[in-house]
Amino acid sequence: MELLSLVPLLNTITCSLLESNTKEEELERKERKLQRLFLLECQCNLKILDTTKWKNVSDDFVNEMIKHLRTDAAQAVQCFVRKEQQPQFLQSVSTDLFSKEPSIEKDDNIPKIVSLIARIETLRILSGLPPELQRSNATEYPIRIRNLRKLIANILSNAP
Repeated sequence: MELLSLVPLLNTITCSLLESNTKEEELERKERKLQRLFLLECQCNLKILDTTKWKNVSDDFVNEMIKHLRTDAAQAVQCFVRKEQQPQFLQSVSTDLFSKEPSIEKDDNIPKIVSLIARIETLRILSGLPPELQRSNATEYPIRIRNLRKLIANILSNAP
């Protein structure tokens, strides 16, 4: 008799486990979608940066293109994808990626996605500065664009 009374309890437990597995699977699917959206955003940002290398482009053109760089998907991945679910290609910035640039911090503990967000946001702010401030050597605008391009290319080349 006791065994028969356990059957409904086992059914309830089994349903709960299946439901939690379904929720976990759904969460993983959403995280994978965010990661794919992030890679798409990286590809678009890289194409925008590529326009800055065209021949005879003006500083004004470069500034306007930089304003169109986006970090929405990167921020979503950073905020909503669990750390253990973040793919390996986003783990940390490679110190040799920027080894020729003395002004760039070389910290292996900075996740690539955080570095990417910070670099894009900095460039977007710089692109809004008055032209005389942008041309200042302190901004290192061309170096920042080149380093951002390297970082995005690195992320995309290591993505599955």
